[in-house]
Amino acid sequence: MDATPRRDRALLVLRAIALCGLAIAAYLMYLVITGQTVPGCGEGAGGCNAVLGSRWSQVLGLPVSAFAVGAYLVVLAASIHAGPSRPERHRDGAWRIIAFVGIVAGLSALWFIALQLFVLRGFCTYCMAAHACSLVIAVLALRRASGKLPLFGTLPALGMIALQLLVAPPAPSFEDGGVIFDNFDPAAAPTLGDPDAPHVMALLFDYNCAFCRDAHRMVADAVEHYDGRLAAVMLPTALDPACNPGARSAGPHSKTSCELARLALAVWLTEPAQFAVFDRELVEHAEHFPDPSGMPARYLDEARAIAERYADAEQLDTALTDPRIDETLQTNGWVYENAEFNGRRAVPRLILAGRVLPGLADRQTFFELLEQAYPGLVPAP
Repeated sequence: MDATPRRDRALLVLRAIALCGLAIAAYLMYLVITGQTVPGCGEGAGGCNAVLGSRWSQVLGLPVSAFAVGAYLVVLAASIHAGPSRPERHRDGAWRIIAFVGIVAGLSALWFIALQLFVLRGFCTYCMAAHACSLVIAVLALRRASGKLPLFGTLPALGMIALQLLVAPPAPSFEDGGVIFDNFDPAAAPTLGDPDAPHVMALLFDYNCAFCRDAHRMVADAVEHYDGRLAAVMLPTALDPACNPGARSAGPHSKTSCELARLALAVWLTEPAQFAVFDRELVEHAEHFPDPSGMPARYLDEARAIAERYADAEQLDTALTDPRIDETLQTNGWVYENAEFNGRRAVPRLILAGRVLPGLADRQTFFELLEQAYPGLVPAP
């Protein structure tokens, strides 16, 4: 007599969790397909949009959330046959199917949590909620299931992980970008390389964004590789509405972004010839603070100390009050708001010959894109 109510309660909880997971996954799938940004979840640096815009958000070109939608639908369909009113044979079979799907979803959830923690270095709140639903379903189902079928759920999960590791999504081509901007003026903005170089690109970035730091290094390598032939206009763009009108919300990693952007622009106004070396050192400094929000005062003090190696302290203080800094941040914010790729705004953004492209993990692909964008661009001898 006691087993039935417990089973009823477990089944009700299972259905409620599956419905919740289905709603979240369907919403994320809709956002990915339509290219919309995720409201209230931070932007670019460690937020939902960075996670959903990464290569790990897809399997064979399909959004991961589409597979999650399918899994939750199977769980809900199987739960119809798992109730106490059904024959025991049907109940056992239904619970084995639910456990099979639960193992697939649970292992996949652990994989994506690990990716966010160790690779992406940022979290998508909605994704984490969906992962939590998957883990709860796995635990509930495994307590009820019998037989070996659920154990085979490890195979599709491991297969999906192998596909993500071995099959990289196709890299964007130069033609994929949208023609949005005219060329930027190296004389009017912080620049890496020779301002008189025949070819000029731009990088939109936030110093606290891990992906942006990777893009920084590739851009610096490219400027050196095409010595004298390529200049890179640097557009510090804080993902914080306090100084960026295009940002909807500030993620935890962006709480010091306005101060860092202002400091970089102050160094450029004070000692433009020193900007490149300061910029490189500030990027490396940020790399050693994976969570700058945890110690913002020390983080900013050390950044200021780096700036004072290359510019006089009093001149820096004066430059920080220069209205050109606010004007530049407003302009960069406008660029950020309009520099969409596949309908999504984020950083980093590469702007090559007016076309907007995302940051790239592959240095060689980046160089190939540069040579597509700028015919005649060749490495230095």
